[in-house]
Amino acid sequence: MMQRKIVSLIAWMMLAALFVSGCASSSAVMVGTARPPINSRNVRVLAELPPQYEIIALVTASCDMGWTEQDDHDLIMEELKAKTASLGANAILVENIDSRVEYHGAKNPKAKRAISGKALYVYEPEPQTNN
Repeated sequence: MMQRKIVSLIAWMMLAALFVSGCASSSAVMVGTARPPINSRNVRVLAELPPQYEIIALVTASCDMGWTEQDDHDLIMEELKAKTASLGANAILVENIDSRVEYHGAKNPKAKRAISGKALYVYEPEPQTNN
Protein backbone atom coordinates (compact mmCIF):
# COMPACT_ATOMS: atom_id res chain seq x y z
CA MET A 1 0.00 0.00 0.00
CA MET A 2 2.75 2.45 0.99
CA GLN A 3 4.82 1.50 -2.05
CA ARG A 4 1.85 2.25 -4.32
CA LYS A 5 1.49 5.74 -2.77
CA ILE A 6 5.19 6.43 -3.31
CA VAL A 7 5.00 5.35 -6.96
CA SER A 8 1.91 7.53 -7.45
CA LEU A 9 3.64 10.52 -5.84
CA ILE A 10 6.72 10.06 -8.03
CA ALA A 11 4.55 9.85 -11.14
CA TRP A 12 2.75 13.10 -10.23
CA MET A 13 6.08 14.84 -9.53
CA MET A 14 7.47 13.76 -12.90
CA LEU A 15 4.32 14.95 -14.66
CA ALA A 16 4.51 18.32 -12.89
CA ALA A 17 8.19 18.71 -13.80
CA LEU A 18 7.44 17.90 -17.43
CA PHE A 19 4.57 20.39 -17.44
CA VAL A 20 6.62 23.26 -16.00
CA SER A 21 9.82 22.60 -17.95
CA GLY A 22 8.00 22.35 -21.28
CA CYS A 23 6.35 25.73 -21.01
CA ALA A 24 8.73 28.52 -21.87
CA SER A 25 10.76 28.90 -25.02
CA SER A 26 13.18 31.64 -25.99
CA SER A 27 15.11 33.06 -28.90
CA ALA A 28 17.81 35.66 -29.49
CA VAL A 29 18.87 37.79 -32.42
CA MET A 30 22.52 38.70 -32.01
CA VAL A 31 23.30 42.37 -32.59
CA GLY A 32 26.56 42.51 -30.64
CA THR A 33 29.29 40.20 -29.48
CA ALA A 34 28.48 37.39 -27.06
CA ARG A 35 30.55 37.10 -23.90
CA PRO A 36 31.28 34.04 -21.76
CA PRO A 37 28.10 32.67 -20.15
CA ILE A 38 27.22 33.70 -16.59
CA ASN A 39 24.84 32.39 -13.94
CA SER A 40 21.25 33.49 -14.63
CA ARG A 41 20.95 34.58 -10.97
CA ASN A 42 23.33 37.42 -11.84
CA VAL A 43 21.06 38.82 -14.58
CA ARG A 44 19.23 42.00 -13.55
CA VAL A 45 15.91 43.12 -15.01
CA LEU A 46 15.86 46.82 -15.93
CA ALA A 47 13.07 49.25 -16.76
CA GLU A 48 15.41 51.89 -18.22
CA LEU A 49 18.84 52.00 -19.81
CA PRO A 50 21.84 52.30 -17.48
CA PRO A 51 24.58 54.92 -18.08
CA GLN A 52 27.09 52.55 -19.72
CA TYR A 53 26.05 49.41 -21.58
CA GLU A 54 26.52 47.31 -24.69
CA ILE A 55 23.62 45.62 -26.50
CA ILE A 56 24.37 41.92 -26.97
CA ALA A 57 21.08 40.64 -28.43
CA LEU A 58 17.35 41.12 -28.86
CA VAL A 59 15.70 38.43 -26.74
CA THR A 60 12.19 37.01 -26.54
CA ALA A 61 10.60 34.32 -24.41
CA SER A 62 7.05 33.02 -24.42
CA CYS A 63 4.81 30.60 -22.55
CA ASP A 64 1.27 29.31 -22.79
CA MET A 65 0.98 26.70 -20.07
CA GLY A 66 1.03 28.42 -16.65
CA TRP A 67 -1.88 28.16 -14.28
CA THR A 68 -2.19 31.94 -14.03
CA GLU A 69 -0.90 34.97 -15.90
CA GLN A 70 1.61 35.55 -13.08
CA ASP A 71 2.84 31.94 -13.37
CA ASP A 72 3.44 32.49 -17.09
CA HIS A 73 5.30 35.75 -16.47
CA ASP A 74 7.49 34.15 -13.79
CA LEU A 75 8.35 31.22 -16.08
CA ILE A 76 9.01 33.57 -19.00
CA MET A 77 11.34 35.77 -16.95
CA GLU A 78 13.32 32.75 -15.77
CA GLU A 79 13.67 31.58 -19.39
CA LEU A 80 14.62 35.10 -20.50
CA LYS A 81 17.27 35.33 -17.77
CA ALA A 82 18.67 31.93 -18.76
CA LYS A 83 18.89 32.94 -22.44
CA THR A 84 20.48 36.29 -21.53
CA ALA A 85 23.00 34.63 -19.20
CA SER A 86 23.95 32.11 -21.89
CA LEU A 87 24.99 35.07 -24.08
CA GLY A 88 27.12 36.59 -21.32
CA ALA A 89 24.81 39.55 -20.84
CA ASN A 90 24.22 40.67 -17.26
CA ALA A 91 20.95 42.59 -17.68
CA ILE A 92 17.66 42.60 -19.59
CA LEU A 93 15.91 45.80 -20.59
CA VAL A 94 12.24 44.78 -20.82
CA GLU A 95 10.59 46.49 -23.78
CA ASN A 96 7.36 44.59 -24.41
CA ILE A 97 5.00 42.37 -22.43
CA ASP A 98 2.38 40.74 -24.65
CA SER A 99 -0.68 38.73 -23.61
CA ARG A 100 -3.20 37.49 -26.11
CA VAL A 101 -5.70 34.70 -26.52
CA GLU A 102 -5.44 32.34 -29.46
CA TYR A 103 -8.33 30.09 -30.42
CA HIS A 104 -7.72 26.50 -31.45
CA GLY A 105 -11.21 25.50 -32.44
CA ALA A 106 -14.40 27.33 -31.54
CA LYS A 107 -14.33 26.61 -27.80
CA ASN A 108 -10.66 26.12 -27.05
CA PRO A 109 -9.04 29.46 -26.14
CA LYS A 110 -5.41 29.43 -25.08
CA ALA A 111 -3.52 32.34 -23.51
CA LYS A 112 -0.15 33.10 -25.09
CA ARG A 113 2.22 35.40 -23.26
CA ALA A 114 5.59 36.78 -24.32
CA ILE A 115 8.19 39.19 -23.01
CA SER A 116 10.86 40.76 -25.21
CA GLY A 117 13.70 43.13 -24.69
CA LYS A 118 17.41 43.73 -25.05
CA ALA A 119 20.11 41.58 -23.50
CA LEU A 120 22.71 44.04 -22.23
CA TYR A 121 26.18 43.96 -20.82
CA VAL A 122 26.17 46.72 -18.21
CA TYR A 123 29.56 48.21 -17.36
CA GLU A 124 29.97 48.77 -13.65
CA PRO A 125 31.44 52.14 -12.65
CA GLU A 126 35.06 52.13 -11.58
CA PRO A 127 35.44 52.37 -7.79
CA GLN A 128 36.42 55.86 -6.67
CA THR A 129 39.75 56.14 -4.91
CA ASN A 130 40.74 59.08 -2.78
CA ASN A 131 44.30 60.23 -3.38
